[in-house]
Amino acid sequence: MVFVLMALFCVSDRCAHSEASADKSRAVLDAWLGNIMRGIAIKIEPKVIPIEDETLQEVFPDERFYGFYIPRWPVAIKPPKELSYETIRDAKTLTIFLTHKLVDIKNEPRARAALRASLRLAEAGAKDGP
Repeated sequence: MVFVLMALFCVSDRCAHSEASADKSRAVLDAWLGNIMRGIAIKIEPKVIPIEDETLQEVFPDERFYGFYIPRWPVAIKPPKELSYETIRDAKTLTIFLTHKLVDIKNEPRARAALRASLRLAEAGAKDGP
């Protein structure tokens, strides 16, 4: 199956990194997407995939990231106004997010981790989906 729309969605959750907080963030995302998807004419089931790895958890312990995919085949469906055909609307959006979140880097190991986490998010945004 081909997918074209992936919305990188970050759900802030001020709890410790745990399965319970991941479940809570996913529930918040599912509720938000449910409301958004009810507003489109053609009913489809988007695919939501967690973007997880050890470095992301280390650098962003209170954040959860998800890829959101809408099928493009056999017919491309116009996304709701809250979403776009791109993962993030542009590279500037990712830069702004990272600039706000990575302000307290004071040593090389932390800088390396921040770079790896940033590249992981950029990688997820560069893909067309699973």
